[in-house]
Amino acid sequence: MAMTADRPTIGLPEVYLTPAQVAEQLPGVTENALAIWRHRRQGPPFCRLGRTVVYPLEPLTSWVASHTFPGGSRGR
Repeated sequence: MAMTADRPTIGLPEVYLTPAQVAEQLPGVTENALAIWRHRRQGPPFCRLGRTVVYPLEPLTSWVASHTFPGGSRGR
């Protein structure tokens, strides 16, 4: 556990998105698709805080980057 001048911290990411917010930000991804991916253990990393599902922003951004493909011709 890290300490700041005024309070202890445990190094948690500061920004979390709800499934609705993730679906809003990612074109073609629905809340239902996110739920299916969670059930299948696919898709972006998520956390369960009690019964609430949230997506930490930094791992979500890394997941999107890892699913980015270069543009260009297909060699036709």
